[in-house]
Amino acid sequence: MRRAELLLALALLAAPGAQAGEAPVTMNVNSDHGEFDLAAGRAHHWGNVTFTRGNARIDAEDVVLELTDGTLDRAVISGAPARFVQEAADEAPAAAGSARRMTYDADADLIELEGQAKVVQGGDEVTGDLIRYDAKRQRVLAASGAEGSGRVQMTITPKQAKPTGPEVPPR
Repeated sequence: MRRAELLLALALLAAPGAQAGEAPVTMNVNSDHGEFDLAAGRAHHWGNVTFTRGNARIDAEDVVLELTDGTLDRAVISGAPARFVQEAADEAPAAAGSARRMTYDADADLIELEGQAKVVQGGDEVTGDLIRYDAKRQRVLAASGAEGSGRVQMTITPKQAKPTGPEVPPR
């Protein structure tokens, strides 16, 4: 399903975690202010936050990370808007998006973008007040505002067929 590719590639926070036999993904956070509560496993950064994990980057005003033994469980990101960029991986093109609030639940493998949400990958684009991607089920939900304000918009660009024979030079 092409929509699954779109949001799977953008799932910045869904970059692979430390699974059996795999190296953990390093996270880096830079901000004007930061607080880490080791006992609670909670990091809070605010003011010009840049958060990178794997091949993805988020720029936001506020980022709260909930961790267990240094592994990301949940992240709440906000800004006016918060923005992300996921560099190209495998054959998927780079993805970018924005929303006033993004929430990632690592256990459920669910990312939610709220408030003027927009995701772009290649020629594909999804906009709405809410975009929710369930990676386990490969399902995407895009919704308008709470009272029906706004509209959901999807632009789907067909993949170009790869040539099967030898190229013929132009005359």
